[in-house]
Amino acid sequence: MLIRFDGRTAIVAGAARGIGQAIARSLASDGARVLACDLLVDDLASLTGRVDGAGEIIAAEVDVTDEASIAESCARPAPRPTFWSTSPAACAASNRGRWKR
Repeated sequence: MLIRFDGRTAIVAGAARGIGQAIARSLASDGARVLACDLLVDDLASLTGRVDGAGEIIAAEVDVTDEASIAESCARPAPRPTFWSTSPAACAASNRGRWKR
């Protein structure tokens, strides 16, 4: 990638599998701290941790099709105290979700 995300935070919805997982890994390999959101927590667990390139991925169980789930996840404390302290979210990738009609 031409852009480095060192010290920046990214949020990726639908990060447990496929394209969302590739986005999360790519951002982390370019130095980002990635908050990977999905309902498939078992798949997210295998994605978390440090990634070559000095980035890291932290998982959060969030249903992006449910406003209450999003609000609840925003109200949770940060995964660790320094996660948001150096940078607000620099980018977000919405890779999943179908709004209820």
